[in-house]
Parts: sequence; structure tokens; C-alpha cells
Amino acid sequence: MTASIAGRSGWSDDTWSYLNDPRMPAMDHDWKLHVSARPGGLEAVTDLVLPVLLRNVCHAKWARSPETLRAINSGVSSAGAVGKAITVYPAPGTVVGLADELVTVLRGWEGPQIVSDRRVDPHAAR
Repeated sequence: MTASIAGRSGWSDDTWSYLNDPRMPAMDHDWKLHVSARPGGLEAVTDLVLPVLLRNVCHAKWARSPETLRAINSGVSSAGAVGKAITVYPAPGTVVGLADELVTVLRGWEGPQIVSDRRVDPHAAR
């Protein structure tokens, strides 16, 4: 992906597709949100999450394909990356609101548990 999405720049490398928001302040990343998904559900989960991201000021990255996510979820390269299909870097002060929106759209979807993270809602992506 190299086209602009709603005024934002996007690109991909071998592992991730990225979405940059020009409204994000220049800063080291503070809080981040991880969205878990299984390879077979990656496209559907991404389709649910992208509209939420486009309504909010944030940067994001997501696994560029189900095969890539399968490799991430295998834990071979990094056990700490298992389940991290989408990573969202919210603008300061917006993490709770953005997390609430993601919980709403992802309620009922299943994904692997991310062992390094605390679940925002026990009924979202379980």
C-alpha cells in the first residue's frame, strides 16, 4: 500500500503495512494498543479496525498477509510478538477512547492471547 488514505500516508515492507497520520505529534510512542487475530480472520479484523483508525489521530501497522501473521503467531522469531496482528499508536490522551471503539467493533472475534498485554475487555477478541 503506497496510496494516501484519508490524507494519511501508507506503505508496506515484507512484514507490515503502515498507516501514518500527519496530525500525530512528533514523539516517542507512549501507550500502544495491540489487536489480536488469527490468520484466517486477518482481513475481516483489519476491515473492522481501519475505519476506527481513520476516525482517530494515530499511527498503525498490521500484518500484511495471513501468511505473515501465521509466521508471527508461530513464535519462532519472537514469542513476544504472538497475536499482535495490528499495533495502534494513539495520540496522547486518546488511548482509552480509541480502545473503547476497538472493543465495540471487535466484540466476539477470536484471536490468540497476547501474553505481554492486559486485555481491555474480556469479551473482545477472546
